[in-house]
Amino acid sequence: MSLFKRMLQLHAMSILSFSSISALYMLLIIWIFPTFADKMDAMNELISGMPAGFIQAFGLEAGMGSLGEFLSSKYYDMIFIIILSIYSIMITNQLISQFIDRGSMAYLLATPYSRVKIALIQFSVFLTGLLTIMIVTTIVGIWGQSTIVTNSDQMDLQAFLEVNVIGTLVFFAIGSMNFLLSCLLDDEKKALGAASLVVFLMYGFDIIAKLTEKLSWLEYATIFSFFQASDILRSGSASVDSYIWLIVIGFVALSISIWIFKKRDLPL
Repeated sequence: MSLFKRMLQLHAMSILSFSSISALYMLLIIWIFPTFADKMDAMNELISGMPAGFIQAFGLEAGMGSLGEFLSSKYYDMIFIIILSIYSIMITNQLISQFIDRGSMAYLLATPYSRVKIALIQFSVFLTGLLTIMIVTTIVGIWGQSTIVTNSDQMDLQAFLEVNVIGTLVFFAIGSMNFLLSCLLDDEKKALGAASLVVFLMYGFDIIAKLTEKLSWLEYATIFSFFQASDILRSGSASVDSYIWLIVIGFVALSISIWIFKKRDLPL
């Protein structure tokens, strides 16, 4: 059995679990939308009385009059980020630093693969899981809105697809950064802690940057500034610059990870 298939088998249950959780949350929020649809005027009036920074931080500028706006505020701005952040932190840590910390890396290096190929195979397991989660969530979202929501309230399909594509690229970049930490640190707990700190600091920076103009410069310190679900669902498309930057950040972090794993003296 190839190394990729073996690693994928080891993480199959985790990938299935995260896919199910993400899809179920998506379906639940779509399911409850018609219940709130008749009360949107009252909710939008309540939102309009909130502080401007709070409204911007949670993508409520346009209120919650449509399914896209409802999904943005109830799913993409928090639940989606938490689910994919936990997945990216946990899986990337298990692919390299866990093997080093537990003395199992010697078994991987004993395979007929070079260090570069081992690193690429391990990262491809993370990427396969990420794509699986996003594809399942997207399919369930499309099915859910076509089944549960009336045609007049359905969101633009292209905008919905773009949100999920950008979301995939955001966590490709974050996963690459976490993979870099996993290749850099020998201790499993330290790698897990460092990855968690980086991800949740970036999420915090994104919220703070939206809350106050004085700290808006923090948006340059976080990848989450590229993921503005409410703007995409409202305008129908994402910025081309967002695609470019996320792909560049992801590939640069992955390249550095592979170089470190290839060159460093691993404790076996």
